[in-house]
Amino acid sequence: MKHIYADDIIDLQMNMTSVRFTLVQRNTEGGFSEVGRVILPAVSAKEVFDAMANGLTNAAKSLKHRAQKAQESREGE
Repeated sequence: MKHIYADDIIDLQMNMTSVRFTLVQRNTEGGFSEVGRVILPAVSAKEVFDAMANGLTNAAKSLKHRAQKAQESREGE
């Protein structure tokens, strides 16, 4: 499995059979450079995007909880 770091998504296309989009990173010139292309079967794209959204929501909740715990710990000292 390859790991790709991406700053943004461009060029989103959808047809009856697939969803395609290009992942990009910011480059040193201030623009974007392509780093990969994702192609998903249209029938499973919703599940993939839902799983990503749920994962990000859970990660944000976890980070918020950790920040609150750290704040409470600092206030208790």
